[in-house]
Amino acid sequence: MHAILISRRKISPPSFQQLTRRQHSRIVIVFLVSAIALLAVLSPPATAALPPEIRALMKKHKISPNRAAIVVHRIGDKLPLVSHRADKIHNPASITKLPLSFAAIDILGAVHEWQTTFSYDGKLKNGVLDGDLIITGSGDPYITTDRFLFFVNDLRSRGIHTIKGDLIIDDSRFALQPHVDKAFDGATNKPYNVGGGALAVNFKAQRVIISPRPDNTLHAYTDPPNDNFIIKNQLKNGKGRCSSWRRGIRELYRGDEYSMTLTLARRFPARCGEQSFHIAAPISHAANVAGIFSALWRRLGGVWEGQWGISSAPPKAKKIATFKSPPLIDIIRSMNKYSNNVIARNLFISLDDSKTAQTVEGGRNVFSQWMRLQGVEGDFFVENGSGLSRDGRVSAGQLAQLMNNLWQHPLRAEIISSLPVLGIDGTLRKRLRKNDKGQGHLKTGSLDGVKNIAGFIRDKEGRDLIFICLIERQSGGRAKNFQDALIARMRRGGV
Repeated sequence: MHAILISRRKISPPSFQQLTRRQHSRIVIVFLVSAIALLAVLSPPATAALPPEIRALMKKHKISPNRAAIVVHRIGDKLPLVSHRADKIHNPASITKLPLSFAAIDILGAVHEWQTTFSYDGKLKNGVLDGDLIITGSGDPYITTDRFLFFVNDLRSRGIHTIKGDLIIDDSRFALQPHVDKAFDGATNKPYNVGGGALAVNFKAQRVIISPRPDNTLHAYTDPPNDNFIIKNQLKNGKGRCSSWRRGIRELYRGDEYSMTLTLARRFPARCGEQSFHIAAPISHAANVAGIFSALWRRLGGVWEGQWGISSAPPKAKKIATFKSPPLIDIIRSMNKYSNNVIARNLFISLDDSKTAQTVEGGRNVFSQWMRLQGVEGDFFVENGSGLSRDGRVSAGQLAQLMNNLWQHPLRAEIISSLPVLGIDGTLRKRLRKNDKGQGHLKTGSLDGVKNIAGFIRDKEGRDLIFICLIERQSGGRAKNFQDALIARMRRGGV
């Protein structure tokens, strides 16, 4: 075990990217030898008998032992408390974000930042830009509405009030295949289905707000405002239950990836007060950026006379301002607490150490290489970093090894604290809120037929445990209840 940890610590983020093939081969050999010993500890034979207490819990919650993989390992112990089907491959779903966070901190560094640059091509005089304004993205995973408003307001504060040319979106840092938002499950407008982008504002998420006026007429608008995503309001005040107000609304989308109109028709009960719902803007990232920029620019008193387009910034473009992202250590918190897929996709692509355009494949190659250097052997596959994939593969034993290594990392506290806290926040805010509240940092992962949870919990004696439970092809509700019961049991003394 110590050989793995010592070898890994020698690989600082810069040297990781500079290793030669021969150096990689030597390191992999060292890790392979060490991994065999460690995996023997973390992953006993899959046929090992389950403790009767856990088998009874499975029976109570109607969970088939052949559909679950479990590893519970007290930190510092040689042998795990539970190791059931630890070598069996499962789809990790959003648990993928846990090793991704570890890899990103290890490879890019905790204070890694992305830059978004505003430049111009033309003449700028007396607040008038006679030419094009260019926004160049580098993959910043966290350009929220408030940050983008700050960017636009900063331009106005510099005295620019009129843009006579076009707005150019330069997203060439990422070379991505066209992303179809509905490809995964047919849900076109669900925010979790949005793909990554080198210039992505507010994760392409839109909040649609319906607000009754004093005369009981209805006002509908979007946040953030977006000139390329328009609301056409045909709603009328009507009767209906406030608990099911959205069922009375008809949503009709018309347009293409460049511009979209959402017509809201039928009835909404004004007596229910202001209500809202979230969707992914059904336009491209570039159209989303241009539409939000246009709306904010006009609201800040600016004038823009041109069109918008997609192109690389010309070499002669002159920089106006550069805006830095929050440091990576803060961004992974936003990714993990609510399992943000756009952040994860951008982070995964950003692992690619290419000096030109970064790709999903390049990020995957670097991530896979890092996994091997962590001593992880055998079959595993991460498609895009978000976990939104039918092809993801990992075993509970592989996750246990990564988490054991993570526990030895000098920034483990920061990485672990990015995970949802049991019964308090994120995707765990409604789980085990009584005696177990606050006693674990864990990442959940769910797809159709997949219910996973992994992280760290603390038992009643104050000892920390690695906890992994992967369940497939079982009822999601029963799987969740079993996982909660297993966490509670392990916290109170285990088996």
